[in-house]
Amino acid sequence: MANSQVVAYTTFIASEAFLADKSLVDKALDYLKKREGALRYISLSSRMFDVWETYEVIDKTLKSANFLGFMMTFNTLIEAGDCSWQHIDFDEDPFNALGSPITELSIGRPKEGHPREELYSIVLQLKENSSLYPGVHHPLTWGVVRQTSEFVLAIGWDSVQAHLNAIQVPPAKPLAAKLSDISDLVVHHIILYKI
Repeated sequence: MANSQVVAYTTFIASEAFLADKSLVDKALDYLKKREGALRYISLSSRMFDVWETYEVIDKTLKSANFLGFMMTFNTLIEAGDCSWQHIDFDEDPFNALGSPITELSIGRPKEGHPREELYSIVLQLKENSSLYPGVHHPLTWGVVRQTSEFVLAIGWDSVQAHLNAIQVPPAKPLAAKLSDISDLVVHHIILYKI
């Protein structure tokens, strides 16, 4: 991957306290806002992206004296035990995708009998033809989750409908169909807020 940044992708089930008072996010994330990570986005229900300069900066943060306090505060936002952190190595800066009105987050892995290279070839064709997709926010970014080797597409759109329209016409339609045929793919449309 060409991009040296690492994206920490956190999924969680929001606690009742978080759903009742969204301002709790500011208190809980105040610690991360002061760290060396470059840019943060959060969904107001279940996802957070933190873009870091390097993996070493993440490691330094995890080992810092104040990290335990952050985790105790962050845990008030989530249902017990329902949190996962993964690190994604994207090929390009994901800022445009994460900062778009709608972020498509497609997560998958190749089906048995289909090598990753086949899947990556399709993703690259989607990227190469992205100027033909009305409502897309460039660049289309993709990467691999370090912990699981799943692949992730992060694509910004004007709207969910813009994405749905784009995959109904060539060249996206046959490429999207092929991608679905050779991979177990879950597509999410989310609204993220910069924090």
